[in-house]
Amino acid sequence: MDSRPAEEALLGSEVEYPVPYLCRMHRTSTKIFLLFFLLGGVIWVGGGIARMVVGYSVFIPGTLEWNTAQSDQARLQTIWLFTLLGGWTGWSSLVATIGGLGAMYSLRGLFRQHGWLLMSAILLVLVLPFSTAFARTRGFCTRRL
Repeated sequence: MDSRPAEEALLGSEVEYPVPYLCRMHRTSTKIFLLFFLLGGVIWVGGGIARMVVGYSVFIPGTLEWNTAQSDQARLQTIWLFTLLGGWTGWSSLVATIGGLGAMYSLRGLFRQHGWLLMSAILLVLVLPFSTAFARTRGFCTRRL
């Protein structure tokens, strides 16, 4: 039930309602940053899972021996797919990072009122160096074959 008519009846028509706390969410830049963050994060996580599944099928589990059930052509196709997914995972992590940092900057005024936003921002800032280091050593940035 809406209590506005009762308040207006008691206080008159000059009742001022507080500005909704999501007013910063209506900015175009905030929406774009959140879109980048969500799409990049979904592709990042989904690509990582798909990459693990593809990598699992190349080797015999627990060893570094080729899976003999695959032919050479299937193995090359699987390795090509693993490499392709690595590119998608890497670029989507960059897009998610840019979107997350931009959303943090544009929503920084809401941190005091909504502590969970601040805790999410702190978690993102703490995770970024580790995920970047992991990507550089084992992920899409390696130049080893």
